[in-house]
Parts: sequence; C-alpha cells; structure tokens
Amino acid sequence: MPQQLNIKAIFDTLTLDRDKLSGIDPYSDDEDEDKYGKSELKSFLFYKINAADPFKKSYVKIQHSKVDRNAYETIIRENFIEKNMVYCDKLDAIDMNDDRTSLILKCYKYFRERLLQMKIEDIIALHNSMYNDGKKMIVLITMDLDDDNEQSIFDTINRAGVHLSVSDIIKNDLFKKYMDLCQGNEEEEKRVIQIYEEKWEKLFYIYPDGQRHIWDDVRVFGNQQRTNLDFLLYCVAFVRWGKKEDIFSDLAKVYKEETKKMNKEELLLLIEQIHSYAIIFRDKIVNLQDKYKQEDDAMTFSYNVYVNRLLLILEVCGVQMFYPYVLKILSEKDKLGEAKVKKEFHILESFIIRRRLSSKGVSDYATKCDYLIKCGSDEIQRELKEKDSQIGNGNLRGYLQSIKPENAKLLLFIIELYKRRDEKYDISSLAYRYTLEHIMPKSWQKHWLSVPLRKSDGTEYIADDGTKIDLTTDDGQKIRKQHIESLGNMTLLSQNLNASVKNNTYEKKIEGEGDKKPGYRKYTSLLITKKLVDNYDQGKTEWNESEIDKRTSELCGLISKIWPDKF
Repeated sequence: MPQQLNIKAIFDTLTLDRDKLSGIDPYSDDEDEDKYGKSELKSFLFYKINAADPFKKSYVKIQHSKVDRNAYETIIRENFIEKNMVYCDKLDAIDMNDDRTSLILKCYKYFRERLLQMKIEDIIALHNSMYNDGKKMIVLITMDLDDDNEQSIFDTINRAGVHLSVSDIIKNDLFKKYMDLCQGNEEEEKRVIQIYEEKWEKLFYIYPDGQRHIWDDVRVFGNQQRTNLDFLLYCVAFVRWGKKEDIFSDLAKVYKEETKKMNKEELLLLIEQIHSYAIIFRDKIVNLQDKYKQEDDAMTFSYNVYVNRLLLILEVCGVQMFYPYVLKILSEKDKLGEAKVKKEFHILESFIIRRRLSSKGVSDYATKCDYLIKCGSDEIQRELKEKDSQIGNGNLRGYLQSIKPENAKLLLFIIELYKRRDEKYDISSLAYRYTLEHIMPKSWQKHWLSVPLRKSDGTEYIADDGTKIDLTTDDGQKIRKQHIESLGNMTLLSQNLNASVKNNTYEKKIEGEGDKKPGYRKYTSLLITKKLVDNYDQGKTEWNESEIDKRTSELCGLISKIWPDKF
C-alpha cells in the first residue's frame, strides 16, 4: 500500500477516531491547528498551481491512473479539502465482501481498523517516524536522476508489489499521458480506462486459471535478459522509431521521449499497434517456442507453411533481432498479399541460413533489420548475390564439409519437409524431434578400419610425393575425420541407435542386430534415411568417403534450391 495512503489513514485515525483510542494523547490539550503535523501533511499530499491559491484549490500530488483513481483521490481529499465525507468518517460504507468495492478503499479500511487496535501514543510515534529522515524505511527504489517520475513508480508498485519492470514503466507513462490529455473530462477518462482494460490489462495481466504468465517469461540476449512483454515493446519501438543507440538498454526512455508530443489519437494508434503485435507475437512466436519441443502433442511443420518454417529457423538458430521485421510483415499481410509476404520471408530465410553456415556472426543483424523495415530486402538480396559476401553458392559446399550438429539437424529436417511438399505424400507435416545420426561413426577405428579411403571419383588419395594416403597415416585419418563431420555423412532418426549398432559396420547399421537392436531399416519413415536403405538394397553396400562426397554434393544442390542466392 503506498505511503500516501498509510499516512492519510494515520492522520484520519488521530483526528476522526481519537475518542475510540486508548492510551495517552500528548497533544490532547493542544489547540494548535497544526496538531498531528497537518500542515506538513498538506504539503506532502497536495500541490497548488500558484503559491497564492487557497488550499481548497490544491491538487492531489500523486494520482492513480487506473480504475481506483476516484477512490484514491476521494480518500486523500476527505478531511482536508472535502469536509462532507463519504468514507473517511463512515468506514461501514466500505463493504469488504463486495468484489465491486475498490481495493484502495479496502486497503484504507483495513489499515484504519488495525490502527484502532493500537494505543494513541504508538500511533503518534508511527506517524512521526514517517517524517523522520533517520527512520525512513518504507521502500527503497534505486533509479537514475532522470529516469522516471514518482507517478510511474507509484503506479508500478501498486500493480505488481514487486520490482519496476521496463514494460510497467512504459505502460504507466503511456496511459498517464493519455489520461492527462483528457484534461479532467470524466467521459474521456472513462474511455481511457476502458482502453487500458481491453487493450492492455486483459491481454498482458489477466490469465485463465492454470495458465502460466507468458508475458513474464524471460528471453536471453547474450548476458542480458528481457521478459516477453519487454521484448514485444522493443519490437514495436524498433518498427516505429528505428535502431536508436539506447533502444535496447533504455527502452523506457525511448518511449518517454517519442511519445512526449503525441496527441490522444496518436497515443491510441500506438496502443492499438502494441495490442495487435502482441497477439501475433503470442499466437505465432511464443506458441511455437512452447510447442515445438514438447514430447507429447508437439507442434508439426510443413514446408508449405512458410511462416512457421521461418520461425522455427529463427528459434533454432537463436536469432531474435529480426522479430521486429517479422511482426511488421505479418501485421501487414492483408495489405501486402500472400505472395509478397512469402517472398520476403523466403529471402530472409535464405540470408539467415547462409549466414549461419558461414559463421560470419550476427553483430550486424539489428542494422540489417532496420534496413529491412525502412527499405525492404534489396540490401540482403545484394549480399546473397555478391561473390565476396562469403554466403553465395560458391561458398556453400565448403561450409557443408564441416558443419555443426545443430545446423546439420535443422538443414536435414527442412530438406525432409521439402521432399514431402508434393501432395503424393500422405504425411507432409513433421515434428522437430529427430536425432542426428553419423552414418560413418565418430568411433570408426574398430569396425571401419578396413573401409579404404576413396575420393569422389572412386580413386585413391595420393600424396604429393606419389605415395598412397591410407588410414595408417595422419593425413589419412584427418581426411576421414573431415568426412565424418560433413553433412553428407549425416541423417535423421526418430531415436538413437543402440551403441553396439551405432558404431558397427555399415551392414549392421542398416540391418541392426535383431528386434531389440534395430538399424536404419526400421527407421525409414524419413525419406532421407529411406534412400540410404534403398541404395543399400540396390547394391551400394559400402559407405566411404566417396559416397559421403557424392551425398554432400547432392544435399548442397537441394540447399541451394531451398535457400537460393538469387530471387
């Protein structure tokens, strides 16, 4: 409960309920108008526009910006400005059991009733301690000098009772500005409260029983954390005002500055944009993050459902800086048309995949996103086509020869979806829960030593001095290790093979060792794995570096089709 309400309850108890209190009143014979610090309390609770104005024209210093505003101001004004009291000397008028009764009124009544159980000298001591600089201990909030005003702090603590989040500060400042522009018009103020309840409170703060508070879930950005709601507000700000220097580190300040001169219509448009983006963010981004890893009832993906395909790539790759652009495009889908949205997302998808394989890093992604929002996809299309960009087709195969497992799994999964895009396949939608399998195992020494090294044309590896390179040499072992780590040596399975099969010969890996230790033949639900078994049945019974090279080239061709460098 805010300090202002506490102090007011103490003062009202001392002045209105003095006869009900036990103990000794040290001021009982004091006729001074300023008894119980009345003048200091006036300056603490109220302010005047002009110093010479009479006190009755004073305004409450800190206002409540929500539904309890009238109740709060009534309590503060009564027994000071308003002598005809509704609540302060009629506590029975406050029904604690009525859900319609303001929580501010209930808090006030509760505090008054607790005070009545105390001795008058103890109440006075408590009252005086609130003005004692050496004993102030109610709440400590550490903020920079120019961060935010006391109104925002009051509203934020009133809602959450905990810390000041970025989103709370933005919300409070936004709706206070909106309320101030109503200039005391009660109908307009009611409309602002209604907008708050419909566009903000219902979406961000009210959850069905048992549903977790998704907007409070934390997202990680390097060594920083933001809630989903904070990040949503970042996305909206990024779309509206671009890549500002402090947009991520001091988002509340950006909103405060950018909304400073907005009128009511402009504020409403901003609130509606936040609301519409939030629904997309919740239904598309958060929903995918929640469901794609579930064991039961996992989300499935189809190649032709391109929005979810892009969102899966962003999620698996841990790329979040393009979400402002994604939200903007999805919010304008009806205006842009399906074909335009599909193309723009495909371009972004190609860029992210190729940059991911190149290991060029993501430090410029916020700048790229800013350009996408302002100017479209021309710049990243140019980068895709440029030879020196290191992400063109000429570089692609080299990246596939040594690929990280998480990247390999993602590529193979979407290649599988691509193969199933035709209507002839009964199952075109799959969950992202397959395990990555190395066909030639990492532990190859026991069962694969007899498989000779072969180049892609089937010939032997020969050193510069004309000697044969085989697995007894360091160079030969390096060649094998490089091929084991290439995409052509990887596939997906619905579950891990038994260890005795996993590291066994190619024949054993295909056939398994009985029903309890199955091989690939039992896991042919995926087309990319079924093809290995089909090739084996057609006589290709040896798996070596030559076969790995051929399959890497084949997969590289598919990748360049799925994620082209030219549009």
